[in-house]
Parts: sequence; C-alpha cells; structure tokens
Amino acid sequence: MQINLGAKLWLLVLILATQTLALDCILRTRLLEPGGWLVLVDLHPAGAWLKLPQQLFCALFETDTATAMLEDDLPPELEQLGFSSVSQELLAGRALQRITATRPR
Repeated sequence: MQINLGAKLWLLVLILATQTLALDCILRTRLLEPGGWLVLVDLHPAGAWLKLPQQLFCALFETDTATAMLEDDLPPELEQLGFSSVSQELLAGRALQRITATRPR
C-alpha cells in the first residue's frame, strides 16, 4: 500500500519474506521516488516485560522467516543501501519499531 501525502512522503507497508531484498527492490524501481520517505513499522525484539507475549504471538501467528527477521538490524542495512536520514523509534515496550529514511536522489 502506498499513500502519497503530497510532499514526497510515502508510506509503504511491506509484508515480504526478505526485507533487505524488498528494500533493494525499492531502490531499483520507481516504487519510491528519489528523495521520497520510506516508513517501516515492524516487530522489534521486545523488552523484558513483553518478551514472552511476543514469543507467544510469533509462535501462533508468524512464520519462521518472520520470526528470524527479529534478528535483523534494519537501520544499518538501510544506510548500506544508500538511504539517508535513517531514524529508528522503538514503541510498545520495544516490541515494535518505526524506521524512517529518505531514498537517495
């Protein structure tokens, strides 16, 4: 899903098997314009209080691939792919992350 908010702000909700491949695909296509914003909301390894509930949620509703992606460190991967202004905000007891970045021009 993509929403154009006017000022080259794009919200992409990606549910893909490999995030790095998806991000590389975004760079190589016109899915995200140069200078556009990428916003990712994804699971993040939860803090102590939510670790067990997150593990239960993943066991019931997520695939092994999705659970393995919890080990990925996305901000450095985005920077390696050439994105700039990479910012990560941890939410919901560190169980979710919101990452924003700008696609290179």
